[in-house]
Order: sequence, then C-alpha cells, then structure tokens
Amino acid sequence: MPLCPRLRFFSVPLVLLMVLLTLLRVVFWAVFRSSAESVAGLDLAQAFYLGLKFDLRLCLLLLLPAIALAGVSALNPVRSVWARRLWTHHFTLLATLLVAIYAVDLGNYAYLGERIDASFVRYFHNPLISLQMVWETYPVVWGAAGAAVFALVFRLLMLRLTPEAAPAVAQPSRRRRTMARALVVFATVAYVAGLYGKISHYPLRWSDAFFSAERFVSDVALNPILFFVDTMNTVEQEVEYDLEAVKAANALVADYLGVNEPNPESLSFARRVRPTPLGQGRPNVVLILAESFGAHHTGAFGNPLNPSPNFDRLASDSMLFTNFYTPRHGTARAVFATLTGIPDTITHRTASRNPRTVTHQLVLSALEGYEKYYFLGGSANWANIRALFSHNLDDVTLIEEGSFKVAQADVWGITDYDLFEAANDIMSEVEDKPFFAFIHLSGNHRPYTVPDGFPGFEKVDVDEALLRENGFESVEEFNSFRFLDFAVGHYFAIAPDQAYFDNTLFFFLSDNGAAGHSPHMPASEEIHRLGIHHAPLTIYGPSFIPEGRVIDTPATQMDILPTIAGALGISAVNTTLGHNLLDPRFDDRRFAFIYRKRGSEGEIGLLGDQYLALVNRDGSDARLHSLNSADPRADLGDTLPDQLRQMTELGLGLYHVSKFLLYNNQPSRYEDLAVESAAPDTPEQEGN
Repeated sequence: MPLCPRLRFFSVPLVLLMVLLTLLRVVFWAVFRSSAESVAGLDLAQAFYLGLKFDLRLCLLLLLPAIALAGVSALNPVRSVWARRLWTHHFTLLATLLVAIYAVDLGNYAYLGERIDASFVRYFHNPLISLQMVWETYPVVWGAAGAAVFALVFRLLMLRLTPEAAPAVAQPSRRRRTMARALVVFATVAYVAGLYGKISHYPLRWSDAFFSAERFVSDVALNPILFFVDTMNTVEQEVEYDLEAVKAANALVADYLGVNEPNPESLSFARRVRPTPLGQGRPNVVLILAESFGAHHTGAFGNPLNPSPNFDRLASDSMLFTNFYTPRHGTARAVFATLTGIPDTITHRTASRNPRTVTHQLVLSALEGYEKYYFLGGSANWANIRALFSHNLDDVTLIEEGSFKVAQADVWGITDYDLFEAANDIMSEVEDKPFFAFIHLSGNHRPYTVPDGFPGFEKVDVDEALLRENGFESVEEFNSFRFLDFAVGHYFAIAPDQAYFDNTLFFFLSDNGAAGHSPHMPASEEIHRLGIHHAPLTIYGPSFIPEGRVIDTPATQMDILPTIAGALGISAVNTTLGHNLLDPRFDDRRFAFIYRKRGSEGEIGLLGDQYLALVNRDGSDARLHSLNSADPRADLGDTLPDQLRQMTELGLGLYHVSKFLLYNNQPSRYEDLAVESAAPDTPEQEGN
C-alpha cells in the first residue's frame, strides 16, 4: 500500500488545478500578446515563472480547508466513499469557478487593459445594468454549456486519478510509520514554502510581478484572484487626503493654476476665469462627450482605415487640440472630471458614487440665465450621475431613459443617432434664453449594438488582423465606432438648419481614449499606454471660428468648463484644477495630468510638450521619458534631473490637491473667502 494515501489524494487536485491555471495563463498571453510584441523573451519567461508561483500559492490556499477537514474520520477521502465523492464535487466546483473568474478577467482586460482588481466591485453598484450588458455582449449560454462540459471532464479525471476509498488496514510497520512521518514533514515544509513563495525576508507579493517597465509583462505574471484580494486589502488603507502634503504643495500648485496670493491656511485655489470671448453676445454651448473615441482611432490622427470621415471634417474646421488627455479611464470618472474640474484620483472606486464627494462648486454655475440640459440615452442613475448634476445645479433638466419616443437599442439606452435627434428637437425649441447642453453619447460600448434601418449607414467586413494592426479589436468594435461617427455626421448635417446653430459653440471630446495598436502615432503612445488617455478635443462654431486651427499644447478634461466660461466672456469662479485653454497666460505652463493604477498602488503621470514624467503616488520610482524620441522607454532622469524634479513635484502636488478637493470643494467653503478678480485686460482672440 502506498505511503500517505491522503497526501496522494490531495496531490491530484493540486496538479490538475496547476495545469488548469497554467493553461489559462497561456491563453491570456496568446490572446493579448500583440499588445507587446517587442517584449524580450527573458522578461516573459520570468513573468511565467512568477505566475507559476502565484498560481501555486492560490492552489495551496484552496486546498488548505480540505486538508484540514480531512483529518476528521468521516471526511477522510481515503477511508470513506461518501467523503471521496464530496471532495471530488468540491474540487470540480472550485475548478469551474476558476474558469468562470478567468473568463471575466479576460473580458475585463479586453475592455480596460487591466486585470480584475478591487475596482471591479463598482459593477455591482448597478447590478442590473452590469448583468444586462454581460447578457447582451457575451455568449452566456454557450459559456455555461462549456463550463458544464469542463466540470464533467474535471470530475472524471478526479475519479480516475485519485485512490479508491478503502477501510483501515492493519497497523503498518515501524519503518513505514517513520517514512510516512518524514514524508508528512517534507510535504508540510514544501507546503509552507509554496505559500511563502520566495527565499527572502519578505514573501512573494503582487509587487514582484512589476519587475519590468512593460506593463503587459506584469499582467502576464499576475494571478487575477490573488491580485483582486490584495487590492481589496488596500482599499480601506487609502486615505482621503494627506493634509501636510497638500500644504507643502500649496504654493507650487497655486502658481501653476494662476492663484496670485495662495493661502496656506484656507488652502483655497479660488480665482476667476479670465474672459477670452470668441464672439459677441451670449452664445449657446453644446458639449458632446463621446464614448471611447480614442485619438488613434480617428483619421484626423492618421488612422488609415478611414473610420471617422465625419469627425475628420469637423476637426478640420475646428480648433483641434492634438494633445488632449483624459486623467482617468472610465466614463463616470470622465463626467466627474469634466463637470467638477477635479480628476477622480480615488484608486479603486469612483468619486461619483461616493456621497461624500458629490457636492462641488461648479464653473457651470456661473452660466446664469442659461437653460441647462443633460442628455443621456440611458438612465442617469448609472454611477450616481443624477446626483452629480441635480445636486450641484438647481436649474438643470435631465433628459434620459423614459423621455424618448424611440425604443432602447441595448442596455445603454437609445442609439447615439436617436439621442442627437432628440437633443436637436429640444434645443430647437429653446427661445429667449441661451442654453448649455451636455450630450452624453454611450453607444460605442460593448455590446457594440449597431441596429439596422439607418439610411446611409452600412456595416463593413474588414480583416480582423488588419483591424488589430490599426487599433481595433474586432469588426463589431470597428462598426460601432463608425456608427458613432455616422451619428456625429448626421447631427452636424441637421443642426445648421436650426435657428440656434449660428449662435452656438460646439465642444467635442471623449470620455477616454482606447487601447490597441497605433503604428501611425508616436511610439510612446503604445509603450507608455497613453492611448487609453489620448482623445481628441475640438471647438467648433463657424460663426466664431472661421477656419480650422491645430493646437498642440497639452489639455485635459479639467480645462473644459473654464475654457467654456472664457469663450463666453464670463469671469466665472474657478476653484479647481482646470485652465482656460484660450488664455495665453498659461501657454508656457500647460501640462496634462493622468492617474492610473500600477498594481494595487497609484501612478501619476504628467505630460508636457516633450516629456512624460511618471512617479508612484508615494513619490517613489520617478522616471522621465521623451514623447517623441526613437527610444521612449529610456529613462532620462539622470540626464535631465531638473526636468524630472520639476515635473514630478508638480504631478505629486496636483495629485495631493485633487485628493483634498474631492472632499473640500463645496460652495459653502468659499462664502467667506475673497475670490481674485479677473485681470482687467481681456485679450482678443484670433477669429473673432
């Protein structure tokens, strides 16, 4: 009889689970490897090696309860037929759950370019919307059928490979007992070593996966389940803000924002937007926020597939900001940053969903006498956007789900085409007052629904390899993007016939960029994952901007409302982090602030005209990269130490101030504070 039959029994699920997790890691690498084709083979080998150690830790943790309970005679799988069946079913269920979780992880990575972590729980804040999106996007029925087949195969392997249950035999010899004890001691030591994961003072941690500057390598190494647990453990550790760090950064950030007399006591950054009117009178404003309209997806930025002819024409007749970057990836964060002027620097959640960060002093409040509208094809309950608008603006009208005559196209509501038509109808009826309209498009989003029946639009079939080479992951995404562009073209075909058109400024931007190849962009775009932040911004209005202009200075979503106020000639109170992009006083100090996750920590980025500075939120691992050199990976920090220091200090300062302002930007905070007046001279703008 073999030694330690219980050890033999539990070694079978250990091996099977390790084989399963390894195969799933290979699948992950095979599906997404095109995102990092230049990665060195040694880096990938180390990533797979670390991945094996993470997988071993997970498997050992999953085995631990079973091993402990098997010490009870009735639950011993080698002594009880019933216990053998129980543990067989138990491990089959575990393996099936692992496959399901990895399927979710693959879907999350395909969409966001991130493995699942603590931020994934935000989908449970709107469970019905999330479930409907999953049902409409993914082959749920076929997936369930595949999971059932997998469970059957795994169970059969368990039954075939594990020893049969048998009654206790006679007392073994002393020699066999000694050997059995030695084997148990060896297995215990190996078990503990597998859990610890390293021969060092500290155990294996998620941060070990981040040994390479190439993010994809780290993603290959991570185990998504352990990573999710690790990041959940850091959620409660994330402090709201560091008051001392805010005070230390106060003078630097105030100077960058144009606050003439920073107050280290009040920590107020309140000042007035300098009027830079683009025309006379009180123009209307239409702000269009497009879903995942990445810069590298557009023809205006060189994409050869001609996916955006309508936007390209719009851009050629507009002020086109070529270096517009969104601070965070995600629609809720984009709406928050655009409306409040504060980047959402909460690492694992979204600020719009936090009751403590929903009250803000808005530049938009200065548009007195303006009718204000927010148009959304779905429900404004999504991500608590309703409170963000209605709580901070007492004169805004929400046009949302239930307000439209047409049926919903999918989980996200009516199509962008129909939303434009509804918004155009309502704006055409506004009389006697100017209006501000926020049109929030959401159709270019999984499940990439493109309904039939829209004259002038036809789906196309393009080779998927060609699509991937130029930034699109599938034909469905490509056609969805084309349909968004078609809707934009339709709107700007019908809007000129309306009375409001000639007196309107149109701001077009995106909630975020998009992942994917971008060979037509600078190499730094892919290498530093800037594509998910890089989006177009245009300001269009034939009556105010007679010809197109290209503006290369950096810009962000926080700049949108101060720029709108300046364009309207309104000296609005601005309390947050945005600049008026039309104000030449800031032309020599414009940067784009970005914030993203690096493991369970946060990484700050600051983009200038030539350089990208990156630094962890704790101030460690500061790097400086050229945006346009042949080797964007090279760290220029030692060569340009002053440039690195200046940019990282400002980036960290903006981060700490943004964290502070999330909780300290209520209108009541400014009631007793003197707000700087606008400069008396108002510069004339080219094109008036």
